[in-house]
Amino acid sequence: MYVKNTTASNINIFAKFEAFLDYDKDHLDPDHIPVWFDGLIDIDGAIYSINDKNLLKWYVVFDNKQNTVSCIEREIRQHVGLGYEYKNDTFSLATNAYLGFYYIEMDDDTPVNRGYTRQDSDDGEASNAIEVELKYTINKEWSLYLKAKRYMANAGFATLEDNLESLVTYKTDFLTQNSSLNLKVKYVKYDLDRFYRDPPGVPILPFDNETLIQAYYSMPIEF
Repeated sequence: MYVKNTTASNINIFAKFEAFLDYDKDHLDPDHIPVWFDGLIDIDGAIYSINDKNLLKWYVVFDNKQNTVSCIEREIRQHVGLGYEYKNDTFSLATNAYLGFYYIEMDDDTPVNRGYTRQDSDDGEASNAIEVELKYTINKEWSLYLKAKRYMANAGFATLEDNLESLVTYKTDFLTQNSSLNLKVKYVKYDLDRFYRDPPGVPILPFDNETLIQAYYSMPIEF
């Protein structure tokens, strides 16, 4: 479910909640419950309009996911940011910078099997992030969205996580007006070196990345 709203003072509010069922027989996590959750609240508004195409903005972002198939038990990212946006009729470019907090916890089954304890399987710290977004309207039916985002620790600027996302949208009036068919590909790479210790001399997880390929149909419900 996605919720979008623009207030009378032109503050944009976007929220989503997704629940996924999965078929997972990974021997590293035999107790995995096959449902995981992804949530996001994104609030932004204008600071200063340079002209009708160039804008300075502020952001507040709360991002959370739990119980993923890649052994992420919980991930919480809370950030505030500033950004610049260029926009015309068919193309927009945004560059944003954020400060906040980043927390990640691994499911304890896999780390324990690799010699780690529950106390070794989570990490939270002050963080920053940089982001680039591109949107291109190909024609009245097709549009393309690309985003790249990197989270880094404030202490030493070590990389915590990289996100790459692409979305292709086809607008249609099937079932209802302003609905769309969507294909999203999201790639996430975690930097888990900060969990590594010797002994046991093996990474806390046997992998450090995940890819979500999602096809879905959207239709608006107005209140």
